[in-house]
Parts: sequence; structure tokens; C-alpha cells
Amino acid sequence: MKIINIVLDGRIAGPQLRIADVARRLKGDGIETIVVFPERESDKFRKLLDSYQIEYKTLNLNKLSKNPFGLIKWFISFIPQTIKLIKLFNKINPDIVHCNASWQWKGVIAAKLAGKKIVWHLNDSKMSFLVLLGFKFLNKFAEGFIFAGKRVKKYYLNYIKEKKIGKIIHAPVDTTQYDPEKDISPSFLKDEKGVKIITVANVNPLKGIEYFVESASFLSNKYDNLRFYVFGGLFKSQNKYIKYIKKLIEKYKLDNFFLYGFCENIASVLKDSDIYVCSSITEAAPMSVWEAMAMEKPIVSTDVGSVSDFIQNGENGFIVPVKAPEKLAEKIELLIKDKELRKKFSKRVREVAVEKLDIKICAEKHKEFYNLMKGR
Repeated sequence: MKIINIVLDGRIAGPQLRIADVARRLKGDGIETIVVFPERESDKFRKLLDSYQIEYKTLNLNKLSKNPFGLIKWFISFIPQTIKLIKLFNKINPDIVHCNASWQWKGVIAAKLAGKKIVWHLNDSKMSFLVLLGFKFLNKFAEGFIFAGKRVKKYYLNYIKEKKIGKIIHAPVDTTQYDPEKDISPSFLKDEKGVKIITVANVNPLKGIEYFVESASFLSNKYDNLRFYVFGGLFKSQNKYIKYIKKLIEKYKLDNFFLYGFCENIASVLKDSDIYVCSSITEAAPMSVWEAMAMEKPIVSTDVGSVSDFIQNGENGFIVPVKAPEKLAEKIELLIKDKELRKKFSKRVREVAVEKLDIKICAEKHKEFYNLMKGR
């Protein structure tokens, strides 16, 4: 079976990691994946796919943008880029075109016009009216849907009027790579003193980094042995937000809060950290949380996406409301003060990651769904 998996962002984030990991696993089952994505800012994604020996095609593709100039470019390029995709799909002749995100209109229209079966992968639960309007009109073209979690499914079923086959497939984590018992080269965090509290997220407003900063301010006023880190891309498109976060750090005089930027080896910094925090205001299935679970890190997360399906508040981690830095700080403080609680949470979340979120489970569910779609 041949799959084209198209994503309209070449920057490394959860969807790109999921696409690469699933494609690598499916190779052994006779399923070939060709990944299609924009060339811009895609160096790290291309490097990852090369290391996995996954075929890919990069095209000049514009994604839907809130920026007025970017929006104009998207509209102007819509027809020529859709035609380019039609030609590519006809040339490769896949069994299925796997389109990612509800604003993936070009891929869906091109696949439909090329006469290819469409699987539409939905991995968000908060979209603008324009995107939802387009999705409401175009979703009839898809043969089936993959939802990144229960909340995502509930969100989009309101817009899917025809009876379609759908399957919940959570984003995966490779628990053999993210394993605290594995011999991993230590990161610079190993030599850092005090309690190391981290998050892994590309710095953008949806990740709620300002609430992480504010919680750090509350805690730093009470403790002098804390260090806070954000590991994730600092992209030019988010310069305004990044400047806002830096000003907030300066405002609270947090010389113990660091925007590290992109990290090549997340497993190593997770292993050498003490507490993991997710401060997002919206998510579908945050892979960074799954990775922290697999690395036996005690977790404090906002109640977003599928987190509450795997983290039971007070049993194997803490869940707090979104945009509530005081609550975030309160739960982090419980873990700062209680090492035994950290150990208890850590062991329990590793078990959940292995049993419910491992890449083998995710890849097998993709295989089943692809076979089902191919046979229709």
C-alpha cells in the first residue's frame, strides 16, 4: 500500500514527529509513506525523515495564515498550488492521501480532483470560524477521519453531517527511545543545581508560556533553588509573542527562567529534569507530555486535549484549569516539597505510556484504518 501524508508546515512539532514515527513503523508492514510538506524552515524535518529513510517531496506550499499578507499569498497561490498537488498525486498514484489539520484544504481538494481516497486527520480542538466553515463544506470529500482524541472527535462531529468512518488515534511516544533506563548521554541539566522544572513546546500563544512564567514568579518568591526551562522552537513568525515572554521574564526579574530554544535530544533533558509542566491553553494530544510520562517525570498539566484520559488528577499527576498560573504554581509546589510524591507519580505514568501510548499501538491503528479505507 502507498500513502501520501501531507502536512502544510515543515517545522518540527507534534504532527511532524507523529508522521515520521508512524511511517517508519509501517515500512515493515509493506506500507510505503511519501511525506509532502513545504520546503520553508523544514531542515530538521527533512533530516529526521532522511534518518528514518522515509521518502518525501517538498513543494512551495503556503499555509492558511492570520497575517494579512500571508492570507493574501495563500489566496493567490490556492489554485496553482492545488494544481501542483493534483499533478503530484497523479504521478505518485497513492492508495490514500492522508491530510493533516482541518485547514488542509488544498490537499483535500487536490486529492478529490485526482480521484484519490482521503483520510483527514484532525488534531486540534480550537479553530477560527473561517476554518470551520471551510471544513464544514469540504469534509464530505473524505472517506474517513482520524481524531487525535475524544475532545477532538466531539468538537468536529458537530460539522460532519454525513455518516463517515472515524477512529480515535492518539499521538504516540516511542517508549523504547524515551526510557529512563536507557543509556542516554547526559544533558547540561545534569550539572545544574536545584529543582529543574521544564516544559517542551514551540513558543507560541497556544502553549500558554506566559502562565508558566507567572507560576515561576510565584514559586521563585518562596524558593531560591528553582530553575525553569522552555525547550522548543523560537520561530520568526512568533517574534511578537517571544518578545512578550522575554519582557515578562524581565518584569518578574526571573534570572532562573530560560528560553533554551530547539533541543536535539529531548529524552536527555527530560531524564535530567525533576518536574514536567504543560501550560497550554489548547491541545489535542500533546506528545511532549507523553514523552515526559515515558521518561518517568511527575507532571503538572493544564486540562487540555487528551491529558485527562491518561493523567488522573492526584493519582499519577496533577491537572489544573487553563490560564490559572496560581493553580499551576500550587501543584508544582506540592511536587517541589514532596520527593516521594514525585517518585510515585513517575512510576505510574511510565506504565500508562507503555500500555496505552506507545508507537507500536499508534502504528497498528493506522495500519488497520488504512486497510479499512483501501477496501471501501
